[in-house]
Amino acid sequence: MMRRILSAGLPSYVASFLARQLDDVSVVMTFSGDDTLAEVQAGRSGLLLLDSDVPGLPAESVLRALREDSAFDALGVVYCLAESDKGTQEASRQRLLREYPNIRVLPQPLGMADVARVATQLLDARVTRDLRVIEGGPQPLGAPIHSVPAFPLRRAS
Repeated sequence: MMRRILSAGLPSYVASFLARQLDDVSVVMTFSGDDTLAEVQAGRSGLLLLDSDVPGLPAESVLRALREDSAFDALGVVYCLAESDKGTQEASRQRLLREYPNIRVLPQPLGMADVARVATQLLDARVTRDLRVIEGGPQPLGAPIHSVPAFPLRRAS
């Protein structure tokens, strides 16, 4: 089964690297927040790599729209945080994780090995979740960590 990654606003070398490094993956690129949201709403992607500086609709508006619609609960999201001074970047990362606890946040400049590792984890989590639904429900507590499903973007209460 071909898995689909949506790369939003990131340089083309990120998409090229993932397409070469990951098995059974196609990578589609979008270049604005508006196009990204439309592409995600079309329902064809299993993972979204979202640049915080994507042009058009702001990246956090894309995150909010996804969080508010339960149809995207299983979508893995990696938020690629713009390069800035270390203190500002860490404060932004902490705020994002508080507001969107189920996303992954990677600081820029991106380490390609980190991007590939996180993408694989999130795509595998989605496959595991899908298989559990097919096989009759969630696994019991204490299941191995590698089988944890993708989680919804909803804000923690």
